[in-house]
Amino acid sequence: MQPTQHTTVNSTGSSLLEHLKTIVTWEGDDLKKCLKLVIASRGQAEFNEDNPFE
Repeated sequence: MQPTQHTTVNSTGSSLLEHLKTIVTWEGDDLKKCLKLVIASRGQAEFNEDNPFE
């Protein structure tokens, strides 16, 4: 069995939007399950520190 090779890609907002254009429709019956997983794994944003970019 051949080992799996992974390529590192530096994603940008533009590249992600371009990739989304290649996805025509959702295939499968697990959309609700996936959405629940995403919602359950989100965390509350905390902004307690000074912004180093200001």
